[in-house]
Amino acid sequence: MAIYKDRELLNEDGSIPIELLVKCISNHKDMLNRYENLNNYYDGKHKILNRVFDNPNIPNNKIVANHAEYITDMATGYVFGTPITYSGDGADELNDVFTQIDEDSHNNELAIDMSILGVGYELLFMNDDEIPFPELSVSSPFNTFLVCDTTVKHKPMFAVTYYEKLDINDTKLGYDVNVYTDKEVIHYFFTDLSSKSPEEKDRAEHYFGGIPIIEDRKSV
Repeated sequence: MAIYKDRELLNEDGSIPIELLVKCISNHKDMLNRYENLNNYYDGKHKILNRVFDNPNIPNNKIVANHAEYITDMATGYVFGTPITYSGDGADELNDVFTQIDEDSHNNELAIDMSILGVGYELLFMNDDEIPFPELSVSSPFNTFLVCDTTVKHKPMFAVTYYEKLDINDTKLGYDVNVYTDKEVIHYFFTDLSSKSPEEKDRAEHYFGGIPIIEDRKSV
């Protein structure tokens, strides 16, 4: 879910203070227990499986009726079982591009996240082809969030993705943190997500004319 912060917390030039970034990451981490609980329902990891009795000699049969998985799979299949098509001027070219980037699979994956967790994120990026064109990728709500201002319109200010960085022995070295503004992508390396002095590794314009991470919420 989006995190709401006063726009005045940004620097005068509109850049994002590290203190604000660290606080937003902490706010997002507070949501992870809820996400994990919801995801466990879908995966069939229900509380009944952990039931124990004081008397080990009595039966302890356990059955999981996974309605969460059934509802998600049925609803997603119903809505996206037939691929979305577009009509109008330029529709043929648009449909060809979406077929090439497998938009149908993307929409299905995004809808599953929305059904399970109540929110889904999609990332827009330019691929590495000789003639680049935009592509879409689903970004997990477990390591993605959007920050909006506190006005009635809740205008987006920036978005963040963060991932553990591991060495060849799977030892954690720190975290790669990507900050997406409406103009650029800033890549930081944090040894610890509470650090106030991360290393800025890269900064590049993305030319999308807006924050290239979109938050989609499930209506209830």
